[in-house]
Amino acid sequence: MKQTYLSLFTALLLFFFTSISRMNAQTIIYAQDFGTNTSGDWTTVDVASPTDIWRFTSGYAQINGFGDEDDQDWLISPAINMNIATNETFAFKSKNRYAGATTGAAPNTNLELKYTTNYTGDPSTTTWVTLTLPASVATSNNTTSTLSASASHSGIDISAIAGTNVRFGFRYYGTAAASKDWQIDDIQIAGVVPCVTPTTQATALVTSPLATSANISWTKGDGSNTLVIVNTQNAFTTPVNGTTYTANTVYSSGEQIVYTGIGSNVSVTGLTNGTTYFVRVYNFNPCTTPITYVTTAPLSGSFTTSTNTVTCGTAPTAAQINTYYAAVGTLTCAPMLNALRTIITTNHTGRTYTQLWTDYQCSDKRSDGKVWDMYSDVPNGTPPYLFTFGTDQDNGTLGTIEGQKYNREHTMPKSWYGGSTTLVSATMPIPGTDLFNVYPTDKKVNGVRGNQPYGETNAPSFTSLNGCKYGISSISGIAGEVFEPINAYKGDFARNYFYMATRYNISNFATTTAEAGIALSDSFYTGFHSAYLAMLYRWHLADPVSQKEIDRNNAVYAIQGNRNPYIDRPEWVARVFVSNCGTKVSNEERYTIPLSIFPNPATNSLRFELTSMTSQAIEYRITDVLGQVRIQKNITGVKGSIEDEVATSELPNGVYFFQIQQGVYQSIKRFVKQ
Repeated sequence: MKQTYLSLFTALLLFFFTSISRMNAQTIIYAQDFGTNTSGDWTTVDVASPTDIWRFTSGYAQINGFGDEDDQDWLISPAINMNIATNETFAFKSKNRYAGATTGAAPNTNLELKYTTNYTGDPSTTTWVTLTLPASVATSNNTTSTLSASASHSGIDISAIAGTNVRFGFRYYGTAAASKDWQIDDIQIAGVVPCVTPTTQATALVTSPLATSANISWTKGDGSNTLVIVNTQNAFTTPVNGTTYTANTVYSSGEQIVYTGIGSNVSVTGLTNGTTYFVRVYNFNPCTTPITYVTTAPLSGSFTTSTNTVTCGTAPTAAQINTYYAAVGTLTCAPMLNALRTIITTNHTGRTYTQLWTDYQCSDKRSDGKVWDMYSDVPNGTPPYLFTFGTDQDNGTLGTIEGQKYNREHTMPKSWYGGSTTLVSATMPIPGTDLFNVYPTDKKVNGVRGNQPYGETNAPSFTSLNGCKYGISSISGIAGEVFEPINAYKGDFARNYFYMATRYNISNFATTTAEAGIALSDSFYTGFHSAYLAMLYRWHLADPVSQKEIDRNNAVYAIQGNRNPYIDRPEWVARVFVSNCGTKVSNEERYTIPLSIFPNPATNSLRFELTSMTSQAIEYRITDVLGQVRIQKNITGVKGSIEDEVATSELPNGVYFFQIQQGVYQSIKRFVKQ
């Protein structure tokens, strides 16, 4: 009998401590792992210096304000219900580099973590409360740029915070001369969720369908978790109390659970185009024993995927194209550029960023119906992978390796001109949604390229599966990291840059970011540095216009009403950008360096004559089609006429470029050595 009482007492103790343990176990009530090129459900707000903003190109949030001007930027969470749990903690992972500013919540951090219960939409007018960062944040300095598990910070007590619409914000600030590089990731809010059955269902169901996928979002009820079911029939099986369900976001058939967890959105793939789907959302708390679902009045809705039928326009006739450019006549240089700018600006209808997804089905479709991605395509060969429109479209997840997702690549990065992809009006087109500038490309490769210009490198730190490279520039006169596409598409991207220089005054972008400054100049009327212009011209000549470009030009014309003149008339590149075309100065007047070279073709020597604009020293160089400098020399400048001769007998036969540079003035000539 004594043993029986002891056994019963032991069992009661075990039940008691198990219950206490279960009651005090923390449950994750919110989590965010930033993906490549996406901020998830967090919001970035720039307060000062728009060139230094939170970016997400490597799978984490990153910012560095060095080198431009004093700045302040916010990374702000969505509204979080802090009333569903107790004993909450805030954990995140970080790394920082460089000395940074000299003030901050922790020594030398220039990063603060704050929260608010009355977010106004503007962090500058919102009342914030500063949280004390753990000492490990200030000491998470590392010379590498890779986050590691050792940089995780947990145990920030936020249990005193209450409210159903609490937002957390990382406030970054720095100076032009002293700013840290910060990386933030793996944010988790955990707390003890009471083991009671929630009573309020989720609300505000929003569905965003495409052809074969859909994004579903909702606002959670008073439980920490939601269960989402999709069906092709408006009939559902009620979840059974005590049952834990497994979700699969790739839809197959019939009734299927597509989500169960703490989040508030899910992207579902594998859908059939032109089909109606029904959705049910149930609320629950996972800590109850058994798990109990709120089954009364579940959140319900439906959506229909698009038919995937896109009507593409027809190509114009040769006569129509001639009429389109009639105003050009015999113009050259800046007058010709201005005339073309007027032509391609007139009737240009702006596209929204969302519309581009559908536009690609006309502008960037392969003959087999797949996405034409120049970052993965292998002309006359077999690509390592192919993307399907809609199904493989970027939905905020995946894309951490090549071949998972395609997204929208700004060939001239949007950070160079303010970063906007929000179209105010169709009558006010912007470069951030210009279909000539934005192509579908592999999400991973796009993320590796980041905001760097195109260029050439012989020491790549990354090489894509089709041969695109990322690394330090190997071209004299072009400094920094660049992204090099494969040879078969270099002409495509060069002609895109010539279009951008014509459609928009890109010289205004030259000083926006350090990356833009590698390629762009506000001294030349073309908007390009002379070395960068020479590279683009080489690419243009080495990779002539293809049928792909012609078809895309016609497709874009049908969609947004303007054309790329350098695809229609490749010879115009020389007339606008090369042939005796000089520079601009601050008062917008144009000055040239009249330059002539002869004989052309050259054999043993090449003579040149130029009219010097100032007495500054003159540099001339001869480069081959690969951008390698074969001959380079400095001569004393004399204002007026100058003649000189260059020995070319040692040059192999081929095409070369003769470049003259005198201060801000420049001119480029093409010649043949034979």
